[in-house]
Amino acid sequence: MGIALTAIDGRQHRGISNWFGWLFLPSAAGAAMALHAQGTVGALWCYPAVAFAYFVLPTRLAGIGSVALLSLCAVMMYRYAGALATVSFVVSLGLVIVLVAAILQVFDHLRRVFAAQAITDPLTGAFNRRHLESCVAAAIERRDRSAESASLLLFDVDRFKEINDELGHGAGDEMLKALVTLVTERARKLDVLFRIGGDEFVLLLPGARYGGALAVAEDIRGLVASSPLLNGRCVSISIGVSELQRDQSASRWIEDADAALAEAKQGGRNRVTGHVFAALESGRRTSPAFVRTQRSGRRGIRR
Repeated sequence: MGIALTAIDGRQHRGISNWFGWLFLPSAAGAAMALHAQGTVGALWCYPAVAFAYFVLPTRLAGIGSVALLSLCAVMMYRYAGALATVSFVVSLGLVIVLVAAILQVFDHLRRVFAAQAITDPLTGAFNRRHLESCVAAAIERRDRSAESASLLLFDVDRFKEINDELGHGAGDEMLKALVTLVTERARKLDVLFRIGGDEFVLLLPGARYGGALAVAEDIRGLVASSPLLNGRCVSISIGVSELQRDQSASRWIEDADAALAEAKQGGRNRVTGHVFAALESGRRTSPAFVRTQRSGRRGIRR
């Protein structure tokens, strides 16, 4: 099945312009010539030609090519073998066309399911760390190509371990799922939410500058604090914000957001802290500075 899914995945990216797809034309012509030269026996070459079409062409083009081949060969079959043999040939080859199309549709569905599972957190439905890495790399590529801005919100649940210890891991899991639903509903359609471990999440904001990201973070923090996500009780989250800087690597970008989150925890939890840098005239960055939004909460360390 793995080989079949790989073939289907490759088929999705090939078209008639690809040289491999053009091979269907000589294969179809060869099947027709075999039927002309050998009669009924030669018609057997139509079956592998049809199967070949669905593996090298997009589904729509494969269907058109297969029906065209069926029509041409049916006319030739009627001329050389009569009506009864033609009916048998048309029915059998038509069933092969339908069967191959149905099988490939099932494989294509499985490919999409497996691809989604590979990048999705099974508990919450948010994307996972693997997909975060690819999305962050894409954001950096857009920055390098078109100077498009982007920001990260790194957040976790305040005193999540105490929640698990008091109410059990089941209650903690349900709270995390409710949290993901709440944040997803608040986020824009182009924003992407990731669970990167335990109760820690990243919200990627493509095109967002630092000030806008701070506003979104504060909005999410207040929304979570006022929502009964834990058996009718409210919880709080702390958020670190970081805007993607020029010449900044993916790991450094996430580290900046993590440092801001740590500062939010040390500052009393249930708050937003932004990670900003003062730029030298030379363009190099100096030591980081933190900008906090003050909110209630006892002082403490992260976690």
